[in-house]
Amino acid sequence: MAIPRSCWLALLFTTVVPGVQLYLQVKPSCSSEQQYEYSGRCCTKCEPGKYMAKKCTAFSETVCKPCGSNEYMDIWNEEEKCFLHKICDRGKALIEVIPGNSTFKRQCACTAGYHWNRDCDCCRRNTKCSPGSGVKFPIQQDKNTVCVPCPTGYFSNVSSATDACKAWTK
Repeated sequence: MAIPRSCWLALLFTTVVPGVQLYLQVKPSCSSEQQYEYSGRCCTKCEPGKYMAKKCTAFSETVCKPCGSNEYMDIWNEEEKCFLHKICDRGKALIEVIPGNSTFKRQCACTAGYHWNRDCDCCRRNTKCSPGSGVKFPIQQDKNTVCVPCPTGYFSNVSSATDACKAWTK
C-alpha cells in the first residue's frame, strides 16, 4: 500500500523519535481564483454573475445566487452581494456606452461637448476657443477642447468648442 505524500512528514517524525506521536495538520491547497479555504477544506467560490448566499460547511457546498437586475459581479468571489451598476445620468452629461450585464459593469462616457474631469469626478463642458483661435483637430471624444491660434491666412470671429479657424476669402 502506497503512503500518501501528506503523511510522509508525520511518518518521518514517528520513525525518528520512537514513542513520540506528533500530529500534523495539513492545510488544503486551494486555487486562489476559484476556491477559498473554510473550516479546513477547499470550497468553491461563486462564479461571475453570482454572489455567495451561504458559505460551505463540512457537509455542504457553497450556495451562490444570481445577481439581481442592475447588479453585476465580474470575478470569482466570496462576496455577500453583487455590485451595483453605475447610473449614466443624462442630467450630469453622461451617456451609456456599454450597457453591462450580470458579469460586466456598465460603462458611461460624457456626452459630446463635454469631457471627464478627474478633479470633480464629473463631466465638464468643453472649453470654447475665443475669437482669433480655433479648435485643433481631430477632436477627441471625452477630452477637453485644444485651442490653437489661427495661422496667417485663417481667422475665427466666434467663441466655439467645435469650430476650427476658417480660411480667408478674396
